[in-house]
Amino acid sequence: MDTANTPKKTPKRIFSDGKRVCAAEAEGMVCASRQTITRWYGSGKFPDPHFIGQRRYWFRSEIERWLEEQTSAA
Repeated sequence: MDTANTPKKTPKRIFSDGKRVCAAEAEGMVCASRQTITRWYGSGKFPDPHFIGQRRYWFRSEIERWLEEQTSAA
């Protein structure tokens, strides 16, 4: 079998361009489950996501600002 002409599959990666983070990255940043994050932004306690198709993304700066607010309030 000639592997030189076989198209290579691109592995699935977590989306990250330095500005936006996907739901999995947001979970890691705030140490909370996806369900908890969904409840938080549904009740206005967390920044609202931005949608690209059906996927949720947040701006990294919004999450970092939210984290700073949480630590300063404590």
